[in-house]
Parts: sequence; structure tokens; C-alpha cells
Amino acid sequence: MHNAKDIFIQIMKTNIFSLTLFLILSMIHYRLIPDKDSTELKSCSGEITINSLAGIFSGTSTLQMKDGTGRIYITGSINQNENVRKFVYFHYNKIGESYILKSYNIINKLPEQNNLDTEINKMLPPFFIVPNNSIGITIKHNSDGALISMSNMPIFYCHKS
Repeated sequence: MHNAKDIFIQIMKTNIFSLTLFLILSMIHYRLIPDKDSTELKSCSGEITINSLAGIFSGTSTLQMKDGTGRIYITGSINQNENVRKFVYFHYNKIGESYILKSYNIINKLPEQNNLDTEINKMLPPFFIVPNNSIGITIKHNSDGALISMSNMPIFYCHKS
């Protein structure tokens, strides 16, 4: 015959086990299932076209941002003959849907693009050409990606990767 003390201990062990199991499963769920309401843009890519007096750039842009740092990779061609491959590394500050990006490293994968007088450098803001330049963007999120805008003008739609 069990006394009240033994029954109480058994109930407490069962409750502790159940609570521990619940906490473990909650942590696994939190780590494995992304937050659907998260507005943190970790990685996305999209098609981009720039029309200017210098020509027409057509290509893709990949944006990666996390914890105050990020990079943009631009690849494509101008007038279908001058190739472009460029990485821009930056730090950013977030204020609501607005971000201030400041470049700190720019890598041109094609050596001829290190010349500031190239066609692509005539098309892009200084942020993409010379380190320590800033640019402001707005990111409006939805379930598939985000609309990236500058000065209230959409630049491109970025599909989450």
C-alpha cells in the first residue's frame, strides 16, 4: 500500500518529466521552424534592370543581411557585351522598414571594373563603387520575399532564398 508521500513523489516526477519533455520539444520547434512573422531578411535575390545614358544593365542581384552586416552580389551585363560581377559588403542600421547601408568593402570580380570610369560605375550610386558611402533603402516584406525601394521608388523584388 502506497502512502501519500510516495504518491506525491510519483506525481511530482511525472510532472517534472512532462515539463522537461514540453520544454525540449518547444526548443526543437523554435530552432527548426522559422518564424513566419519574422521581418529579418536573411537572403534574397531578384532580377534587376538599369536604364541610363551609359547603357542598359540587365542581371541579378543577391542581397544577404543579418545582425548588422550584409553583402550585395551583382552579376549581369551592359548592352549584352560588358560583363559585371561585383560584391559590396556593408554594415547597416535598421529603423522600422528603413535601412541605412554603409559600404566597407567592394570587390570587382573583373579587374577592368576597378577603373572608376567603367559603364557600370557610371550607372550606380557611389555606395556600389567606393567604400564608406551610404545609401538608404526601404524593405517591405511579404511571405515570398520583399520589395526593395530607394527614395520611395521600387528598385527590385527580392525573392527569399
